[in-house]
Formats: sequence, C-alpha cells, structure tokens
Amino acid sequence: MKKISIKTMFSAALSLVVVAGILSLFVAVNGSEMEPPTTEVITPIDVVIDNSALDQWQMVKENEGYTLYANLKKAAIRLENKTDGSVWNSSPDGYDSNVDIKGASKVSLGSLLNFTYADRDSNTTSQNSIAGCVNDGNLNARLIEKGVRFDFYFEKEGFLIPLELTLTAQGLRASVPIADIQEQSSAMKLTTITLLPNFGAGSVAEEGYLFVPDESGMLIPFEKGDANYSERVYGDDLSIVSKTSTTLTGKALLPVFGVKKQKQAMLAIITQGDARAKINADVASSKSPYCTISTEFIYRESISVDVSQKTFEFTQVNMFESQSCQLDAFTVEYRPVEQPDMSAWQTTIVPT
Repeated sequence: MKKISIKTMFSAALSLVVVAGILSLFVAVNGSEMEPPTTEVITPIDVVIDNSALDQWQMVKENEGYTLYANLKKAAIRLENKTDGSVWNSSPDGYDSNVDIKGASKVSLGSLLNFTYADRDSNTTSQNSIAGCVNDGNLNARLIEKGVRFDFYFEKEGFLIPLELTLTAQGLRASVPIADIQEQSSAMKLTTITLLPNFGAGSVAEEGYLFVPDESGMLIPFEKGDANYSERVYGDDLSIVSKTSTTLTGKALLPVFGVKKQKQAMLAIITQGDARAKINADVASSKSPYCTISTEFIYRESISVDVSQKTFEFTQVNMFESQSCQLDAFTVEYRPVEQPDMSAWQTTIVPT
C-alpha cells in the first residue's frame, strides 16, 4: 500500500484551507463576491425579432460632418467623412470574396460584436454576432434618434446583447447599454464583450499601422507586425491574482488606440467602462491578411484558483463574479483624423 507522509497530508490540507479562504473572501472591485455555481435559474429573454429588413445599405443618419450607413439585415455599418471623403467600414472591403480566407476566420471578420461566456463547468467560449445571431435569423435592428440599434439574440448561448451606433460631431459612438443585457440561465455567465472588432481593419497590402497606448505609445505596422497585443487599460486589477501573461509586457496607460491607413487615420477613445477595458490588437496571420484593433470590456471579473484533488494533484478552476458589471454602459468613440492642410506651411523662396 502506498504511504503518504504527514508532511504531504499537511501540505494538501493547507492548500484546501487556502483555496477555501480565497473562495469565501475574494471580493471584486464592485464588491461582488465570487461564488461557485448554485441551483440554475432560467429567466426567459424578452426579445422581438424582425427579419423584414432588406439586404442592402441605407443611410440611417447624417450631421454636418459625417454620414452613417447600415445594412440592417447583415448588421454592418459604414461611416463616411464628408470633409475628406474617407470611409470607415465595420468589416474589411472584399473580405467575403477573398478565397484565401476560410471558415470561421471569414465569418468572424463580418462581426460587429464578439463576446465570451462561461458554462456550467466554468469553461470559457467565444462567439461572434454573425455565427451566433445573424446567420440564425435572430437579429433585431431598428433606427434610433441618432443612429441605429442592433439587438443580438444568441439563442443557443442564451444571451441578448444590445449595441447602439450613433453619430457625434466628431464621428461615431459605439455603446452597449448594460441594463439591457439579458441572460437566460444563471449557470451560463457572460464574461466579456468586444465592440466593433473589425472596424477600420487594415490589410498587409496597405501602408499603415495600428497605434496602441503601450506606456509612451507603440506603432504596429500592417506589413511587419509580428506579435499580437492585449493589455488592460491602466494595468491589472490589483485585487485579482492573474496567472496569465500577454505577449507584450508594457502597460496601457491611456484609454485610447488608433489606426492609420494610407492617407486616413482614426483615433478611438474609451469613454465609459475604461477601468474594465482591454485593448486588443491582432496582426495578420496565415488565416487572415488583416490587422485589427478593438476594445474588450470585462462584464464579469474572474480569478483562476488551484483546487486539490483526491490524488493530491491540483487543477485550475475559474471563478466569476456572481453579479455583473454595474456601470451604465460600455462606450467607445471613434474619431476620424483629417489630414492637415500643409499649404499654410509652404514658404515662397525669393532670390536675393
């Protein structure tokens, strides 16, 4: 019979005590305790689906500086700058006819919104608005005062996530009104939401770069970018112990990011939910020739703890906030940057 030393038994017991302490005492920023799953509660989702929209572009709103177009059938948008004629699309031009992009990679490039969720066993899964909603005919789109609202109903996952896209004097505002998010099962928890993951995407065939607020700032060229970037704005939450690390180690000190393509540029500013935001920049790969940058918001904080098994080995378990984020909205403003008029700087040289 295999013997277990007193030292080993003591270590295992101590580990269990530590884990129990973490589970009972860990409190997130908003005061919500981390709790293990309890009895599942089902709440029917209140949603009205209207699939009558035509598969075509239509102007939904304009002001003195910008025009917003939308395809209400496919959940796609386009922002046109009246001053310089530049156009910013929610998905790369021609991506759907590119034969080199296959399967899930092609589908995800059309998405207006991505999210992750945790199942009953605390395993996390990602989903996008095209694969999980639009292709299933579960999109409800309607015009609102300053733009358009998309209610994405993810029937299989049991979530409804709204997204409002409105014009401002400086450009486009993308916002998720948090109070309108619905979750069907208490055992399936929404964890993160990514807004406009492909807005302003750049191709390796274009001259340009992504701007990330890595400490003093960093540029990632479309053609030569060799590493993805993912950093939480202002750094990690110090009340949460993280066991993961990103490819790049600098801190995102400001809630801003941007993209420069050919002769046009855009600055994005996280105006609501910045303390719960991550800035993600993905470079081109063998699966996709596009470089993208976006904001991922943390709807529920999480920690990963080591739990001892009967074999005295440890397994990692994800623990999530029992209550969701209590902010009003997750919001990002996208502001096109116009090219300066250099004629004022030109000097006529007069021979003497």
